[in-house]
Amino acid sequence: MGPVDLTDVGIEAELGSFLGFDLSLGYLHRFIDFTGAPGDLSTDYGEVSLELRRDFGFVEFVASSTLGLQSRDSFFAAGGGDGWIHTAGLEKTIPLCESTSLHLSGGVAYHDGFFYAVPGTHDWSHYYLAASLPIALNCRTTLTPYIGYNGVQQWGVYFPQGDALHGGVSLQVSF
Repeated sequence: MGPVDLTDVGIEAELGSFLGFDLSLGYLHRFIDFTGAPGDLSTDYGEVSLELRRDFGFVEFVASSTLGLQSRDSFFAAGGGDGWIHTAGLEKTIPLCESTSLHLSGGVAYHDGFFYAVPGTHDWSHYYLAASLPIALNCRTTLTPYIGYNGVQQWGVYFPQGDALHGGVSLQVSF
C-alpha cells in the first residue's frame, strides 16, 4: 500500500478548569485516502475527545480519551466496532520571537478496541514524538508546520502497523 492522504476538520470547546486541570471537548472528522491501494479504500469517520492538561511551569502534562464514531461503517469494519484511544504525554513550548515558538511533544497511547474487536487491539499501541513551529499570522489565525514520529507496535490481525514519520501544515482559526 502506498502513502495515505489524511485531511482532518475539527472543532474544540474549552470547558474550564477542574481540580487544577484545564478541560476541553472536541470533535474531529477524518477523511482518509489510501493512495495507490487496489480498489477504493477511501473512507471517513468521526472522533469525540475529552482532553485535560496541567501546566507545571517547566512542562505541561496532557491526557485525552477519544471515542471513534462511525468507524464500523467504513473500510475498517473488518473486525467489529468503535472503541477508545487513551493518550498521556508531555509538551513544552519555547518562545522564539513575538509571533513564533517551538512546540515539542511526546507521549504514549493505549488502544481499547479502536476500529477492531480482534486480539491485539486492547494494548499499548504507540509512542509519539513531534515538533511544530506555530506562526501567528494575526490575532486569530495560526499556521503550524510540523514533523512527527509514531513508534507503532505490531497490532491488528488484518493490518500490522509499522513506525511512521509524518509531517504537514495545519491552519487554526479561533473565534
